[in-house]
Amino acid sequence: MPLSLRNAFRSLRHSPRFVILAVAILSLGIGTTTAMFSMTRTVLLKPLAYRDPGRLATLLFRVPQFAKNVSTIPVNAQHYLLWRDHSRTLEELGLVVQDSHILTGAGSAEQISGTRVTANFLQMLGVQPLLGRNFSPGEDQPGRNQVIIVSYEFWRTRLSGRRDPLGRKLLLDGQPFEVIGVMPPGLPFPSGRQLSDVVVLPSHTEYWTPLVFTKDQLGSPLGDFDFVAIGRLKPGVSAQQVVSDLTALEKVIAKRSPRASRNHSCSALPPSRHGP
Repeated sequence: MPLSLRNAFRSLRHSPRFVILAVAILSLGIGTTTAMFSMTRTVLLKPLAYRDPGRLATLLFRVPQFAKNVSTIPVNAQHYLLWRDHSRTLEELGLVVQDSHILTGAGSAEQISGTRVTANFLQMLGVQPLLGRNFSPGEDQPGRNQVIIVSYEFWRTRLSGRRDPLGRKLLLDGQPFEVIGVMPPGLPFPSGRQLSDVVVLPSHTEYWTPLVFTKDQLGSPLGDFDFVAIGRLKPGVSAQQVVSDLTALEKVIAKRSPRASRNHSCSALPPSRHGP
């Protein structure tokens, strides 16, 4: 679980409502048949830097009755894979989560902040590197994921704006990552809490690396809810149709944990009440 997520829940423990909130979050993870979705079109996803931004939307779980504490909950690996493979309303789906490493091999050692994204994420947004290329399919698999795209500012300051940054190896926590791209200046990438109250993205993303799921994240529908999902809607599809589509797919997750689902019998509100 990301450090920011652990810190968020740790801070909530000082609230007398924490126990109730924790139960609500657990119910969300376990009783997936009761889940509700929030689809939020953010101001951040509307700049002209993105391709057809009107069809981009953030997909999160909501627990409305506890909105004063946590308004939205991120998704986990199994929900993402289910939606990606079976949604009838999404053209494409990607994930983003915060990341940080100790950088060596480019001057003095220092901690840098970035994000891990699914291999399709930047291309889904319609963002093309200034130099080099985007991630390729398969680079989000173990053993093929040690590639990195850096921000324009990173390139100018830490790589001295060299004309040949591609192929250079950077050491992140002692592991070599090959530079395959440099993003254009002023890229309006999500930051802070613009996409989620729980997953806090860096104020300035310095790099992007492929998101690789762990065995634990893939092994249980109750795994960590760590990731912010952004989807590209199919042409002519409304937010309400996507919410309805994903809510129906949740029945698949419920079948994977029937004992847990029987213990949580709340009803989902109509999807039409959770549009943007």
